[in-house]
Amino acid sequence: MTIIKVNNSTQKYYEIAKNLKYRNELTGRGLDVEATKLRAKNIRKNIKELNLHLHTFVDVGCGDGSFLIEINDLFDHLVGILPTSSEVSVVQNLLDDGSVSIEIKEGLTTRIPEANCSIDFILCNNVLHGVGFNSKLVDESLCEFKRVLKPEGLLYIGEIPEMNELAGRNYGTSIIKYLIWSIRNRGFRHFLGQTLSLFRSALSNQNYILQPTNMFFENNDDFRGRLSKNGFEVIQVFESISNIRIERDFEIKMRRLDYLCKNKSNDLL
Repeated sequence: MTIIKVNNSTQKYYEIAKNLKYRNELTGRGLDVEATKLRAKNIRKNIKELNLHLHTFVDVGCGDGSFLIEINDLFDHLVGILPTSSEVSVVQNLLDDGSVSIEIKEGLTTRIPEANCSIDFILCNNVLHGVGFNSKLVDESLCEFKRVLKPEGLLYIGEIPEMNELAGRNYGTSIIKYLIWSIRNRGFRHFLGQTLSLFRSALSNQNYILQPTNMFFENNDDFRGRLSKNGFEVIQVFESISNIRIERDFEIKMRRLDYLCKNKSNDLL
């Protein structure tokens, strides 16, 4: 087993895709398939309540494609964006079973392979906080979303933390220190899950990936201001349904928010 420490989420999912064993690993929720399903259904509900028929939908950072499958009947054309060719190939193969028509493309939050003013709706869920605390990169991502959205197009950004959920992670690349931190800060269930992952990795010669120890987070007022500065009008803010699960399973108090926004104009920033 090789311990791999990655600097950002792009590197993390590149490593996961190379040796993928469980589809849900690409979602950022490990083996918790039910959490992915619950999250997808919750976002579907929030989108469906808009009572709009929109043509083009792009999921930037689409994971294993679960969200695209969940809202497949609400849009005419669906595209998923992933940062590496390995992920694109893996997820396209997962979706090519004839049941849905979804296209997966290689791109980043700052480089979306779509034309100016061509997209009706963008979803970016559980992605931006993984860039590390890099507000410049967040602004560049928002600018790119605005570029490809049609005038009055909609943007749904999911799971923006209001606090630094990774504070105090001083374990570096030490597995022992990580497990000690895990049981002290996340509780026994999380510790047990990570220990089992380590054993599975050791027995199967799979790599064990230590995740980044910094993240983007911003309180509601400041993130609203950031969205406005980048040309978006906030329509509605939702409490992320992930809050309930994490407080229950990991025994920490946290708050993530979802933002539904409208492109205020087609003027590129």
